[in-house]
Amino acid sequence: SHRPSPTWRGVDAPVPSSSSRLRVLLDEFLTHLQLERGQAAHTRRTYAHQLGQFIDWAEGRGVA
Repeated sequence: SHRPSPTWRGVDAPVPSSSSRLRVLLDEFLTHLQLERGQAAHTRRTYAHQLGQFIDWAEGRGVA
């Protein structure tokens, strides 16, 4: 079954910047790991930390 994205903001909402869009995608991925894959909290924290560092790196270089 198809469910709407939990981060849907409506038609008139501003488009998030690339970096904030990456953080939204990260949040959605972490939720997916928890709810649909049943991953442990430690695994999700590790992904959050490592991918968060990557996003910080990309933002710092103007790539995101």
